[in-house]
Amino acid sequence: MKKTTMTLWRRVCVWRRGKETGPVMAKKARGGGFLLIPMLCLALVLGLALGLGACAPRERRPLTFEEQQDLEAYRQCKREATSMNPEWRGDSSYFPWRAYFDMCMRRMGVSDERMRHMRI
Repeated sequence: MKKTTMTLWRRVCVWRRGKETGPVMAKKARGGGFLLIPMLCLALVLGLALGLGACAPRERRPLTFEEQQDLEAYRQCKREATSMNPEWRGDSSYFPWRAYFDMCMRRMGVSDERMRHMRI
């Protein structure tokens, strides 16, 4: 009974996987699994490296003198506009705050083009 079961099982396996039997079939089974594991590990390592690389801080070029002056003018005008309009809620489209802020930036010598570049 045991011998008959094994014979039938071998025939089913041959029918499923092809006509190879014995060492040829064993070699094919080992080869496919052996290549799959390193490829998965390589994909995992590459994914991890890309993920860590995306989180790394990016170096920025140092600001020029004009950019430093514009940034300081932006900070000062923001403080002044907020102190003049205490009901401001943080939205830069609020008309009285925006009007005073724009006037202050122009008074400090910041052009409209540079304000657009700063994305204010």
